[in-house]
Amino acid sequence: MKTKYKKILIPLFLISVISIGYIILVSLPKGNLQKKTSSIPKTGASYNDLTPGVSTIDDVQKTLGTPVKETQNDAVTLLEYESSNPNFNNEFNLRSGVLYFVKQQVTESDKISITNINEKYGSYEYVLYGPLSTSSFNLYVYPNKGVAYVGNQYSGIVFEIWYFPPTTIEDFKTQYASDYTETLRPSQ
Repeated sequence: MKTKYKKILIPLFLISVISIGYIILVSLPKGNLQKKTSSIPKTGASYNDLTPGVSTIDDVQKTLGTPVKETQNDAVTLLEYESSNPNFNNEFNLRSGVLYFVKQQVTESDKISITNINEKYGSYEYVLYGPLSTSSFNLYVYPNKGVAYVGNQYSGIVFEIWYFPPTTIEDFKTQYASDYTETLRPSQ
């Protein structure tokens, strides 16, 4: 009698396990991984119609002319152009001839405020803390829009605007903001 029950129970058990597995598989949300990767657009913010990840060295020089300084290091080229800040130039970083990062220096004469940036891109997604954070100048990041700025939320002042190909916050920190952290430290 016991072997009769075993012959019936074992197939029932296997059918139950397979059925439960199928139900779980069917009920799982579809495309989660795909959604995360597809939520990052291919192109993001631009500086004077120069788009990181798209524009080339020829595009930069055609738009901005001859740089005031050019530095070459292996496949990386840094072109510097005068900014409204007499102490710092705007920087255009190119890898293998393609623009991948722009650092725009901003002064009061540029008439760019945090309000302007928020109107154009919405609210920032992340705050990173770095060298100027003791003065309340933090790095505000929109990774999937390809833009970030160093600014002070209280005064509305912007020091720099960074342009880069859209990415994740983890990749952004690794590639562009390795000197910044997600927590404010007293030494910053």
